Amino acid sequence: MSVYAKVTGVITLLVVAITATSLWFTATVSTGVVQASLDARAKDAASFVALALNDVDLDRDLDLVEYIINGAFEMDGIEQITLVDGMERVKIERKKAQANVTYLYSDWIVLSNQEAMAVITRNQQPSGKIILKSDTTQAYVLLDTKMQELLKLFIIIGLASIVLFAVTLKLFLQPSKN
Repeated sequence: MSVYAKVTGVITLLVVAITATSLWFTATVSTGVVQASLDARAKDAASFVALALNDVDLDRDLDLVEYIINGAFEMDGIEQITLVDGMERVKIERKKAQANVTYLYSDWIVLSNQEAMAVITRNQQPSGKIILKSDTTQAYVLLDTKMQELLKLFIIIGLASIVLFAVTLKLFLQPSKN
């Protein structure tokens, strides 16, 4: 095996290793950022709904309560919302059917669907709570799309680097004409 073939093989393996490591690192960091965003969004939405229901009689003003709950439930990114009264009874619960979609990277990008809770008060006394879960479907679509774009970019840059290096190495290994 020639020196050219050995060096080109080593450089190719190096580019593949760098690409794989970069993809793994990017996926790990991106998953953490998206997970934190999902958790914050659920907490914010639960607080918003609880604030809207503060000082509302959860038993007498059921039409208003349902209107507020339904409005919050229709927001993008909400999978489930539950209203629990002060006696821990479920008053209203809305759930979206979870989409059964597989993604290219779904085996090693896992997002959890944490519950967020906010307390509803009436006359400065707890009268119930809102429990809310974020929908992870949009987050998976976003992560999957970005990872595919990044993989394509790394492949293009990697192939261009290998070709450029191979041509440069070929030129350096040619005997000089002196």
